[in-house]
Amino acid sequence: MMRRALGLLLLLLATPALAQPQDGWPQRPVRVVVPYLAGGATDTTTRAFAEGLSQRLGQPFVVENRAGAGTNIAATYVYRAAPDGYTLLVSNFASNVLNRWLYRNLDYDPTKFAVAGMMAAGTMQLIVGSGSPIRSLDDLKALARTKPGGLTYATNGVATPNHLLTELFRLRTGLPLTHVPFAGSAQSNREVMVGRVDFMFDSPPQALIEGGQLRVIATAFERRWPTAPDLQTMAELGHPEIAVTTFFGLVAPPGTPDPILDRLNAALIALARDPAIAQRIAAFGYQPYVATRAETEAFLAREGEKWREVIRAINLSLD
Repeated sequence: MMRRALGLLLLLLATPALAQPQDGWPQRPVRVVVPYLAGGATDTTTRAFAEGLSQRLGQPFVVENRAGAGTNIAATYVYRAAPDGYTLLVSNFASNVLNRWLYRNLDYDPTKFAVAGMMAAGTMQLIVGSGSPIRSLDDLKALARTKPGGLTYATNGVATPNHLLTELFRLRTGLPLTHVPFAGSAQSNREVMVGRVDFMFDSPPQALIEGGQLRVIATAFERRWPTAPDLQTMAELGHPEIAVTTFFGLVAPPGTPDPILDRLNAALIALARDPAIAQRIAAFGYQPYVATRAETEAFLAREGEKWREVIRAINLSLD
């Protein structure tokens, strides 16, 4: 009897100890997987937050780049990882909003990631070249209706956020528009700048705007952009539906415990309120995004439904 009682006591004492790794997370380095190559806006923004998370949570947050397959390589890798909080994915417009509608056969379910929260948000601007006759949204509409063949618009590629946003604009306005995709923003911005393509929605380098090479007509955000308060929104110009929020957040494998996600969310919110972080990512056209886990989940669900309709309307598929 004494042995049994002692064994039961030891078992009860051991039970809290088994929970300590979760409660004391993190106790070793955390991998943060970026689904793009190093050096871009996603990578640079993530590194700013990773440094802050390392300082706040007491363990290194190591950024690992796994690019390819429209973010699906990185997303699949994290989805299959152990749900222990030590492997995180940088969620974004592709991996957690668009891909479930663009690909018929994914090796992961974007809706089942454990959501930690947001890091940063950006948007796009309606831009034309400085030599363009288009100086307002009304000018753009009038020219599209009178120019033979309509207007051309540039994007950073098929199924990119600026492609889908412009297709939404075309669907809602009925304007005759022709898509001209490029391999990236540097090339597409240049073609609009010199006037070989009529316009595009994008987040161009501020230097091109300040230098007079590009003219901004409006912003496609739900409200006026903090760094361009004088710039009207598409909503103010009569098109509230023409809006997009590009974003970076953090998600974890399905089944990751809530205490880990809650602690990570609290740290993300604290960093998003840090002026030093805001200053670092402003150069890439992004602002910190403060959001709880529930707010992030609601945002992802809402955006998923919005862009599902656009993708189906234009019959777009990537496989």
